[in-house]
Amino acid sequence: MEHKRAGGGGHTGWSAAWEVNLWARLRAAEDAHTALSKLIGRYSMPNLLSTHPPLQPRSAQQAGGCRTCFELAPAAARRGESSAAATVKVRQREKGLMTSMGDVFQIDGNLGGMAGISEMLLQSSSMPGTSSASSVGSVGSIDMLDLLPSVPFDRWTSGEVRGLRGRGGYEVDLLRWKLVEGSAEMCERLSIEAHISNGRSGRLQVRSPCAMQHGGGGGGGGGGGGAAG
Repeated sequence: MEHKRAGGGGHTGWSAAWEVNLWARLRAAEDAHTALSKLIGRYSMPNLLSTHPPLQPRSAQQAGGCRTCFELAPAAARRGESSAAATVKVRQREKGLMTSMGDVFQIDGNLGGMAGISEMLLQSSSMPGTSSASSVGSVGSIDMLDLLPSVPFDRWTSGEVRGLRGRGGYEVDLLRWKLVEGSAEMCERLSIEAHISNGRSGRLQVRSPCAMQHGGGGGGGGGGGGAAG
């Protein structure tokens, strides 16, 4: 990731979205937040549609350092369709699909950005248990929900999200947190509330940055991970 960043990566909407997801999975909250800020601030329009830099011939793209950008196909110009292409651009701008600088709407950044935010808020996985059995409810599989694994709490001091889904059919009906001001350790100032439900029986372990109380639904866990069923 450092090599990608040093090489100028994250220079399109989708590339910045990849950065958000990868930093979030690495639990690098500050880096994930930086990539998300770049995605929204630099590669999104005021209506939050993600953008791709202006389409140019391949030679111009490479000269500008955007070697992985889509290129402007030269065939239209050779066929004398430049006026038609200009009309399309005007219509795209009128619909909010292109900026005045020529950046074009590109949905990958929007979909990837939302996936990245979800990765910052919740990650899930399955772990092998103490047996080779793998049927539902057996000791052969343990589902893991990792709450708020890559949230920059000094920036997102409070928040609430509903309807996140994890592996194993678990739904986080409510996930709420609040960090109060003070000089004490973060975990002494951070409160987390989570309501988890599921449609089947099984073994669930919940992890969070700090300890939290065991709630209803599918179960809750502590800072180091608590088993729930």
